[in-house]
Amino acid sequence: MVRAKDAREKEQLTAFVMGLDKDLSYVTRHIMLMNPSPSLDRAYGLVARAELDKKKSRR
Repeated sequence: MVRAKDAREKEQLTAFVMGLDKDLSYVTRHIMLMNPSPSLDRAYGLVARAELDKKKSRR
C-alpha cells in the first residue's frame, strides 16, 4: 500500500513539472534529480521561488 502511494505521488510530481513552461526547464531538472523526490508542495514552492526570482531579474 505504501509503494502504491509513493508511485502515485511520483506520478503527480512528474505531471506537475512536465507541465511547466520551457523557460523553467532548469527547475524541472533540479526537481527531477532530487533524491529523495520532493513532495508536491515542496516542488511547488521551488517553482514559485524560481518564478519570483525570474520576475525580479526582469526589472
